Parts: sequence; C-alpha cells; structure tokens
Amino acid sequence: AGLKDGVVLNYNVLGQLLKKISIIPGAEEAIQARLPGVYKAKMNEPHTLLRPVVMPIRILNGQIIVDQMVLQTDHLTIQGGGLFGLDKSIFARTYVQVDPALSSSLAYIVPQLQLLLNAQGQIEVPVQIQGRFPRVQVLPDKDFIVQKIFASTAQEVISNLIQNPAAAGESGIQNSVQGLLSSKGGLKSLLGQVVGRDKNS
Repeated sequence: AGLKDGVVLNYNVLGQLLKKISIIPGAEEAIQARLPGVYKAKMNEPHTLLRPVVMPIRILNGQIIVDQMVLQTDHLTIQGGGLFGLDKSIFARTYVQVDPALSSSLAYIVPQLQLLLNAQGQIEVPVQIQGRFPRVQVLPDKDFIVQKIFASTAQEVISNLIQNPAAAGESGIQNSVQGLLSSKGGLKSLLGQVVGRDKNS
C-alpha cells in the first residue's frame, strides 16, 4: 500500500476492515455471498480513494503529529490521532465508522454485528493503524468486538432472571448460568480462532 494524491494504493481499506471485523464463523462467506453488488464492488477495488481533507498538524522531534485526524472514503470515516514519521512510518489510534446504509446491510446479513452499531446506526470499532508505507496494517480491536458480543449475551441472561426469577426456578437459574459460561468459553474459542486467522493472514 502507498498514498498518492488522496489514493491509498494497492490496499482496499473497506475490504480489509470487513474481513477483520467479520470474526463470527461463517460471517465473511455470508457477506461475500449476500452483500449488495454496489458494496461488493467497492470491497474488491484495488485502491482506496480518500476525500479531500485539511487537518491541523504539529511537528515535534522529526514526527508529524495529527491530533484530530479525519479521513473519509465513500463508505467509511476514520477519526482519531496519529503520528507520521519522516521515514514514512505511521501509528494512529482511531475509530472507524461504517456508513449507516452499509452498516444496516451488514447487520442484516450477520445479526451479531448489530452489537457494534452506535447511536447513529453505524458499525463503529476502534482501529489501530500502524506500519511504514508501503506496508501499513489496519487492525481492529478484536477484544472490543468479542467483549461487545459477550456483554450483550450476559445482559440478556441477567435481565431474564431479574424479570422472572420465579418462572426460571433453581434449575432455570443454573441452566442460565451454565449457558452464560458456555457463551464465555465459546467467545474465548472464537478469539483463539481470530488470533489464528491473523497469524495466517
């Protein structure tokens, strides 16, 4: 990947992001099969076109510091702060927001992704951008994604027990707790799969 005239060369940010956040088993295949053609075409483009942007910068100790970085493509907004070195290195902690229409399509195809929606209906995940051009990595926070899924599962189980403890009974409570622990174990296994996928990618 490289950056020239507002174009990230040889790197599709949208495609790589969706590949990395689709950690639910089978999600990547479902997205590829069912995503509307206009989005699928964007995912498969060889480059990423960035919209024109003006950002305030500071220069300190040979590094360009961007405190309020905002980058936009047709379907993504990247916001955060970062450091750019004169050796073409980059390190940035950001949030990536997927536009509401695409987020809605993705959440419909993979319902678990609904847990990543913000108040504006955008899939939003913390992302670390690091490397040195032309080798730059976009790394979504896997722990954040897994915790979101587990927290929702736990909240649902606890809410059901609070609302109707008599109906659950002792055996029901035990089953609920066991189910919750199983979910947690499953998520640990899922995280293991993600780490394995990253090592192989």
